Amino acid sequence: VIDGYRSVVKKGKFQAGELVAYIPEGAVVPVWLLKRLNLWDTDKGIGRLAGPQGNRVKAIKLRGELSQGLCYEVVTDASGAAQIVTGEEPGCFTQVSEGQDVASLLGVTKYEPPIPVSLAGEVFNAGQELTVAFDVENWKSFPDILQEGEPVIFTEKIHGTCTVVGVLPLKDAHPEAFGRRKNILVFSKGLGAQGLVFKNNAANANNLYVRSTEKLRQCIEEVLDGGIEELNEPLFFLGETFGPKVQDLPYGKEIGLRIFACVRGYRGNQRYLNWDEVRGVMAKTYGFETVPVLYEGPFSVEAMNLHTRG
Repeated sequence: VIDGYRSVVKKGKFQAGELVAYIPEGAVVPVWLLKRLNLWDTDKGIGRLAGPQGNRVKAIKLRGELSQGLCYEVVTDASGAAQIVTGEEPGCFTQVSEGQDVASLLGVTKYEPPIPVSLAGEVFNAGQELTVAFDVENWKSFPDILQEGEPVIFTEKIHGTCTVVGVLPLKDAHPEAFGRRKNILVFSKGLGAQGLVFKNNAANANNLYVRSTEKLRQCIEEVLDGGIEELNEPLFFLGETFGPKVQDLPYGKEIGLRIFACVRGYRGNQRYLNWDEVRGVMAKTYGFETVPVLYEGPFSVEAMNLHTRG
């Protein structure tokens, strides 16, 4: 077990407390490392993992036990310093220390799934400062970020696709944006990280992200018309679009959107609103629904496991 993640390894390969490099789910492993881990099929010319190239780490059950990643050995030199082999050629090794991110040293990258045609669309570059870079992070990767007894809220991770609606100050309006003032942006998680957003045009009329945000965009227009809030910095609504054909859980027959976070500010100086503001002031003002709350109370590992293990 590595910080709560489980990895099934050959009996006797590692000892408790021994330093290893953990390669998690969703990692793409280079060929040289697959060969070193005995995960390369020479006859087929591909790896033995998941994906067309057999190079993607995926959680599997081995002899009935869940394995959530790979363990790669760290060796000790004559001086006692920890080292890791970083390539096939002789001399390819680097000194490492506990807690260090060694992904770049090993050539391990993060898997980015291809965008289905139904989710693709025409985009323009709004600039990274006018979008949000967001990703879901597992709390196990940050074991000290939540303290025992700290008040927390667990919300449901809906099985859909991350969708963001941004509202810009009028000075940042763009002719290809949405809304009468051309200051409303719609983008996905992947696009937003690059500063890209969907164009407001006929080609995107049936785009899933555009369709799922229509009600929220109408509410935003009404708020702006009423002059309730004059924006001097961007405001972003982060949500999850769900419904038929979005994922393998349709949640009914209609496309829906639930908000899980609100962010203010330009990239580099952005801040997330607390949950009371999101489900209270913001939801009331802008008329959206939030994701379900599963737990509200003091943090503990037991409480987290209870709500995440199904």
